[in-house]
Amino acid sequence: KTTPEAFKEYCSQKNMDLMEKHNIYSSTEMKARQEIHLEEYSKTINIEALTMLSMAKRQITPACMDCVKDLSESLAQKKTLGLDVDETAEKELLTKASKLTGSLVKKIDNLDEIVIKAQGIEAVQEQADFYCNDVLESMESLRATADELEAMVGEKYWPYPIYEDLLFYV
Repeated sequence: KTTPEAFKEYCSQKNMDLMEKHNIYSSTEMKARQEIHLEEYSKTINIEALTMLSMAKRQITPACMDCVKDLSESLAQKKTLGLDVDETAEKELLTKASKLTGSLVKKIDNLDEIVIKAQGIEAVQEQADFYCNDVLESMESLRATADELEAMVGEKYWPYPIYEDLLFYV
């Protein structure tokens, strides 16, 4: 089902017997290849997680904070007018954007902690399993929140091309 699960079976006795029987690889070479593949897998997921963290910390969070600030200012301006105006839209958008931005920051912190923990695991199979199960799960959770924010934060704030731009204008 997953790359680390597949590589657990890579050096099963039947596979090593087959490779040795046909003089393709020795059991030592098979184990070395397994370790190299698992290390490569972990390094790839690590790079993806670090890239995601950088994007979320340096671009997405500030963009969402700017949007929340502008919504707050808009709501405050309406209130200072003292007129009987509808503030529902600003209140709802502000509440949702603020909660999602808070959730985004928590998920960034969580992914940060999990990546550091993954980097400290020395056994290659255990590390690959951790990246597959824990790091990827945390990345998916962060991505889901960022996707939800992308759908509600104005285009002028969002630091990346939106889906429609990619589809129709690139």
